[in-house]
Formats: sequence, C-alpha cells, structure tokens
Amino acid sequence: MSASFIIRFHTERIENLAQMLRFMALWHKETIKNCELITVCQNKLMTPLCTEDWGIHRNFDLDLKEMMLARVTNFGVKQANHEKIIILDSDRIFPTGYFSAVIDQMQQGVQITTQKMKKLKKDHTDSEVINEQFEFDWDNRSEDFGTRNMWSGNTALMKSDFLKVGGMDESYIG
Repeated sequence: MSASFIIRFHTERIENLAQMLRFMALWHKETIKNCELITVCQNKLMTPLCTEDWGIHRNFDLDLKEMMLARVTNFGVKQANHEKIIILDSDRIFPTGYFSAVIDQMQQGVQITTQKMKKLKKDHTDSEVINEQFEFDWDNRSEDFGTRNMWSGNTALMKSDFLKVGGMDESYIG
C-alpha cells in the first residue's frame, strides 16, 4: 500500500502537526511505513520534523504572506510520487484503522472526502487524546456550505484526477 500523504500547515499549528504525526506513528504504523509524507508549511518553518516512521518525508516552506490553502495544496500534490493522494489538515487525530480503510477504498476506485470529523477545540496532551478526554467540535464543511459534495480538508483522491481538473483554484484565499 503506497500513497502520498500531504499535510498543509502554518507554523502556529506546529504542535498540532507534531501530535498528529505521533499518533499516526502509534496507531497507523503498518499503513504509513511504505508511504510518503509531504508536509507543506505556508510560511517559514525553522524546526525539522521528526518522521522516522515514514518511508519518505519531504518538507517544503512556501513563505506565503496570507493563507493560500489552494496554492499550498496544489504544490504538495505536484510534489507527490504516488498516484494515491491523501490530503490532511494538521489538527486532526485519526482513529485506528482509518487510513488502511481509506486506502482499501481507493484501490477499488473510490475517492473520499470527510463528512463529519472531530476537530480539537484546543491543544490536548497525548494522554487526553488516548483516553478520549478532549474537547472537540464536529467539522462538517459539506453541511456548512449547503452542499453534499463540498471538498474537505481531509480528502483521498488520485493525483491524475486532481491534475486533470487543474487542481484547486488558487484565487481562493483561506
């Protein structure tokens, strides 16, 4: 199972990203060991990330002045070495079995965007996350925008399809 994981973030969320990567290594070790991790920081990151559990890791700093999520995403996808792309927000914790299920669905030709995902309301310790003692909101962008097919920050798709439609609209700021 090989895929490219693309995680977009801002340096204000570096602790969220570090925690996310720790839990991915803890709960998804078998799934990620043959995968590529691409982290794309929208601004300058001075601290290298510890990612020894991944097959390949590359980090890019784009030094953008405002939040340009579309540009950051397009850049990350173009850097990917695998056809299967999993795009993630940096402030999520994914349950055991999540990524193996996503990749299994992708092997059957299904492309996925999240519907309801828990979004941490504030920083929590690893212990609080493990024991499910954390505050969260349901992040459901599809409902927020009034459509069933809205693209979410956590999406699995094929690189060729993403590039075929021209990627995300880079005029979008946010």
